[in-house]
Amino acid sequence: MQRAATYFVTTPIYYVNAEPHIGHLFSSCLADSLARYHRLFNRPTLLTTGCDEHGQKVEQASIQAGFQNVQQFCSTNSNKFRLLFDSAGIDYSTGGFLRTSELRHVDCVSSVWNRLSSSGLLSKASYEGWYSTSDECFVSADDLVRSEDPVAGKEKFVMRETGQPVELCSEVNWLLRMNDLKSEVRKYLTSGRVVVPDRYSESALRQLNSTPDTLSVSRPTSRCSWGVPVPGDPSQTVYVWLDALCNYLTCAGYPNHLRAWPPTDQIVGKDILRFHAIIWPAILIAMGLQPPNRIICHGHWLCDGRKMSKSLGNVVRPDEDLFNRLSRDGLRYALLRSGPVTGEDADFQLARSIHTVNDELVNCMANLASRASSPKIHRRSLPPVESHKDLLRHAANLNEHQFVEQLLNLSDSLHSQWSEVRIHHVADSLVSVWRSANSLFDRWHPWQLAKSDDAESMSKLDSLLVLVFASLRLTGLHLTPLCPTLGHRLMSASGVDKSDTVRFDSPIDSVLLCPRELAAPSASREHLIERREVL
Repeated sequence: MQRAATYFVTTPIYYVNAEPHIGHLFSSCLADSLARYHRLFNRPTLLTTGCDEHGQKVEQASIQAGFQNVQQFCSTNSNKFRLLFDSAGIDYSTGGFLRTSELRHVDCVSSVWNRLSSSGLLSKASYEGWYSTSDECFVSADDLVRSEDPVAGKEKFVMRETGQPVELCSEVNWLLRMNDLKSEVRKYLTSGRVVVPDRYSESALRQLNSTPDTLSVSRPTSRCSWGVPVPGDPSQTVYVWLDALCNYLTCAGYPNHLRAWPPTDQIVGKDILRFHAIIWPAILIAMGLQPPNRIICHGHWLCDGRKMSKSLGNVVRPDEDLFNRLSRDGLRYALLRSGPVTGEDADFQLARSIHTVNDELVNCMANLASRASSPKIHRRSLPPVESHKDLLRHAANLNEHQFVEQLLNLSDSLHSQWSEVRIHHVADSLVSVWRSANSLFDRWHPWQLAKSDDAESMSKLDSLLVLVFASLRLTGLHLTPLCPTLGHRLMSASGVDKSDTVRFDSPIDSVLLCPRELAAPSASREHLIERREVL
């Protein structure tokens, strides 16, 4: 049997100048859910994440925080990201958690630089432009607006998107000739649905048109010393964004054997689309490597309708209190359910997140499992169900053909939604099955059927339980990418033993159909959902 190609998904690497917020957690939960979904097909996966520790901004933040050693500052904050991802169940074991201060990464950056240099695309010359310390990059004049400076009493230029100040810099840097690469990048961007959603594909093409013919790829060490030295030129430091972009190659094994290439999906926020959809492909093309298959670009998280900002004091931190109030899987579900995957910004409201988890996971899903496992109706021995025909027979016994059709079509429907990264539709589909299954109880009153001794009542009760437990097994499996712990608890409560091999490389009968023997009832709401504020 031919081994499936590795599914290679990446998150951005996160600046360590500040503590993590829900935007960082969302990007990583999205990558983790995609990787977990592909593992359902027994497909090998590679998920990479980590922290960007170099650059002028990080060095300044270290000084402001009172650290005498920048490396110690980076280690402290990188550990906060790692602990957060561990707490949220982000499984990066296949690809690893990278820090750009690691020697393996420094070696990778140096190798990339040497390869670009040998291509003849690098040259050293004077460079002048508007520089944003907050974004660690030179920006186009088209991206600037005038703003009043009340302290200096005069106008200044700030970034149109972020409002961050810029300064006019003139320095001698190493430059990359982009004019030799733009046409190839355009072919790449128009070769299919490379950037999704479509609105960001259009944005990438517009940004390509405004990209200058030369880009600075280094900075004088006198202005930025915290970074990777330019090979053969200690007076220069590799520009932090070039340094950061190389992390994907480092995690894949470059400059040695590449474990997987190119990335299948690269997840980025809209603020770093230019780097990933234009500059990164250009670098890879110059190196003779294939650019990413797809770039998934998402919007930003707002708080009560306003962009999160340290100055406004509205940054939502995924701290212990937030995990305690929503539970780990509840927080994952709330972020992925309402996150800005469609391209629009999303507004985080704790009260709404609690309501979503209560309504869909507690009152709908957990309540369904609890009802099905009630000692009043539970029957450990059920009729054998060994094929879809058997399942359809039970549906006919209750005249519930539409419900079984919903189950039989669920996996194909979800595959399409995962492929298009429509995570909110994935949740919609699961909730729809749970609501339909709950309605079976309302129509058939199984507690009354269980009180009767006649064969017809017992037959209908058996059919009802067969259908409900089949729905719990299937939705439990499909819930695991979103909520790993809760999904496995649901499967266990509906008869899937830990030793069962659950996979999708063959028809899903082994997952969908019910076991002949069910364990004693244990699927209380409290067993499935950790007792937090969501209850």
